[in-house]
Amino acid sequence: MKSKAFIVTGADGEVGRAWAAAHIANGARVALVGADYSACRLAAGQLGDRAAALDADVTTAAGWLHAVRATLAMFGRIDDVYNDGSIHDPYCEADAAPMQSGARNGVRAPRRFDIVGLGELESTPHPNPII
Repeated sequence: MKSKAFIVTGADGEVGRAWAAAHIANGARVALVGADYSACRLAAGQLGDRAAALDADVTTAAGWLHAVRATLAMFGRIDDVYNDGSIHDPYCEADAAPMQSGARNGVRAPRRFDIVGLGELESTPHPNPII
């Protein structure tokens, strides 16, 4: 795993940070992404020179593209994405934008489910054509 490179979303939280630390312990390089960029920068500082924080909103295709391009520029490759990104606010509902298939048309979902559950269907594929 020494030459591998990963993007870890949710790296501003405990689970994402733990995955990043595990990859780094095995010799990989990791791009840390999260809603709280300052927490990702702090985590990158604690994890050492094999970690880098990215300021990217991976809830959008443009944000994913930015994360992918920045990771490729830093590490020259992306071997995998660990998607733990979520926003949890039980009192907040997000408008569920329809997917291309129309499967979500008109659906409203709690924000956490939207990002982690159905959100993965929309966000995770964005880097794949480039990888």
